[in-house]
Amino acid sequence: MGKQAGQLKIPPQPGLLLLQGTEIARDSFARIAATDEPIKMNVGGKVVERPMREVKWPLAEQVVDGLFNISEGLEAEPDPSIYRDPAYQAELRAVRLSSRVHGFDFLSQLEEILATP
Repeated sequence: MGKQAGQLKIPPQPGLLLLQGTEIARDSFARIAATDEPIKMNVGGKVVERPMREVKWPLAEQVVDGLFNISEGLEAEPDPSIYRDPAYQAELRAVRLSSRVHGFDFLSQLEEILATP
């Protein structure tokens, strides 16, 4: 989070800010996610990439419960082994959550992860 952590008043590293009842919770998630990093989205039936700052976001409290300031410049990616959990796979396949959020799903990426040992 780096500079954003200070602007959002997240405690110093490692710091946790629970959003419930805060001003940030009632603001657009864009305040947190607005970067030039691309995000895939469905526009007119086509998957396109747009900078995150150009995307209309819901309220922060509708996206996350809290913000965790780990370290400036550090990215935390999920361990791919989580996708090997049969219950989690079933949930991903059944509801296709990403499809409801972005207008397309990541099932092919899940299958690719599962194909590797």
